[in-house]
Amino acid sequence: MTRLILKTHNRLYLKHSNNIITGEMLKKKQALPLEEKIDLSLAVIQEWYEHWNGQVYVSFSGGKDSTVLLDLVKIFPTITSPFS
Repeated sequence: MTRLILKTHNRLYLKHSNNIITGEMLKKKQALPLEEKIDLSLAVIQEWYEHWNGQVYVSFSGGKDSTVLLDLVKIFPTITSPFS
């Protein structure tokens, strides 16, 4: 997933798809309950999965972020991963 981080006028912006996420919005998302965070993450994964017609894979480094991503994509049986 590609993110562009911009800092202008002392505000942090994260660009995902066509949406701009401000620092304030990020704080609100970080405060959400775990289940809502998982649902939001799965929605983004689903968007990418559909965009690339299922032709996606998980690159796994062994770190905490890729470990979580690997666990989340298990609901998509056609995504290739190192431990499939």
